[in-house]
Amino acid sequence: MSSVFALPGNPVSAYTCLHRYVLPGLAHASGLVARRPRMAVLAAPVTFKPSLTYFLPVRLSSGERGEQLATPDPSNTSGDLAGLVGTDGFVELPAEASEFPTGYVAPFWAWV
Repeated sequence: MSSVFALPGNPVSAYTCLHRYVLPGLAHASGLVARRPRMAVLAAPVTFKPSLTYFLPVRLSSGERGEQLATPDPSNTSGDLAGLVGTDGFVELPAEASEFPTGYVAPFWAWV
């Protein structure tokens, strides 16, 4: 069985989709166990109005109780690959909500 992946044209979108869909798909097709996302706690509130899943670049740190904190660090646009410098990966925020308070727990996908 062969797979075909179509990625968006903007570099941030393509890089994010590579990590969210392509690498897990290739691992599965190779008989490997795909890496699962870790969970992270938002360190600041996030508002995202479009009814779309939001892949938000974040920087990680440790909280007082050892929890993994995700500080939002959105890129300028999906064409601004340099905007990802200093980020550790992205959190996946569901389309069903538009307000995500500080403390919201979300799947975190690492760049490496």
